[in-house]
Amino acid sequence: MHKYADLFQTILLVALSGNMAIVASDRIEYSLVLGFAYFLFQFLKRRENRIEVRPMIVITLFSILLIIQYVLVPESLILSSSGFILKLCIAYLAIIVIKDFPLKYVHAIFFLSIISLFIFTVDLGFQNIGIDIRPYFIWMSEIIAVEDYGVQSRINIGIHNFQTGDNIDRNAGFFWEPGAYSGYIILALIFLSACRDRVTAKSFWTMFLILVLALFSTKSTTGLVIFPLVVVLLLNVGSGTKRNIYINVLAISILISVSVVMFGVIFSMDFVGDKLQELYGRAFYQEAGWHLSRFGSVMFDWDHILVHPFVGWGFGSVEHYTMYTDLTRYEVGNGASGFVRQTGFLGAAIYVIFAYIGLLSIFRKTWKAIYSMSLVILTLNGEYFLSYPIFLALMFLNNQKYYPIQRGNYSSRSNLVMRKGEGR
Repeated sequence: MHKYADLFQTILLVALSGNMAIVASDRIEYSLVLGFAYFLFQFLKRRENRIEVRPMIVITLFSILLIIQYVLVPESLILSSSGFILKLCIAYLAIIVIKDFPLKYVHAIFFLSIISLFIFTVDLGFQNIGIDIRPYFIWMSEIIAVEDYGVQSRINIGIHNFQTGDNIDRNAGFFWEPGAYSGYIILALIFLSACRDRVTAKSFWTMFLILVLALFSTKSTTGLVIFPLVVVLLLNVGSGTKRNIYINVLAISILISVSVVMFGVIFSMDFVGDKLQELYGRAFYQEAGWHLSRFGSVMFDWDHILVHPFVGWGFGSVEHYTMYTDLTRYEVGNGASGFVRQTGFLGAAIYVIFAYIGLLSIFRKTWKAIYSMSLVILTLNGEYFLSYPIFLALMFLNNQKYYPIQRGNYSSRSNLVMRKGEGR
């Protein structure tokens, strides 16, 4: 029963991190407060609770940074900063409440991917025979009432976010757009690597296959470029004997060859290679909408970063501090440079250091922690993932207390490894 409760709670956390039916701009404050109340209640229900040092350091450091920011930067908004601290608290409480969070997160994205692939495949199938089933869901979308606009308009029914216009053949799952979905899949693949020893081979490859199919269905440029790099983490590297060394050398050689082929295939796709060239050209020549692209956003953010490099501008709307008064739209699309713009290099450093420590606690290998942290930073270039709890939760990962990975006492029923007598 606990297994299903953990799955529900993880899906809830995922929904709080990207389902616009729950966290659209007109309802996100209420949803975050309710989400915080729920996880706080679950935390207080536990028989044993203690305050962990690292999470308290993280929350304290960000609180001090945002207070300094409020004093030094007139454009910063205290309410938006408070919302960020609330998201940090939700992420921390969820890590404590959800048993073996990395594995449960993989299960949650796997489950959501099965649903999204089914709906997406049925939709495409009907499109191919000239039948549009989407109008039948408009009434549900009107109840959900998520704002849509222009070529990015959606038909959001809560459990799935149908894309329209140019994105009609892309799968967004229940997230705000396909690029966001791909980012959460990439994180699931990173966690799957860390959890490899705690699942059966059949479960591992089943989850891997579904996640990869879902990733390719998003047609996300960032996700598909990062994917071959993620495969490196899936190597089951051994140590000690000459036999293992030879096997590892052979495996790495094969991987490099396969990765080169994969990169070639991926970049040959129109929606990857051509799109990258188009986005770079638009940003370089500052053509219409240049600041909305990944490359243009970095340029847009960098000009702001130079003004407040250490503490950032805060989490308020870009309209409050834009340096480009001639632009009619200020939404920007690079989550990594955007977070530096919001919190400065100090905030970015806090995140990278503590997220690395969290990843090290679940991988227990320095090279894998550094490599996976690099993949996370690359993924952040896709969307504003640090505006939501899931990616913030990386700073609070703690493998030793909540999800030990030592071999033995394996429960095939739950696919978890637990210490004798450990429970809720």
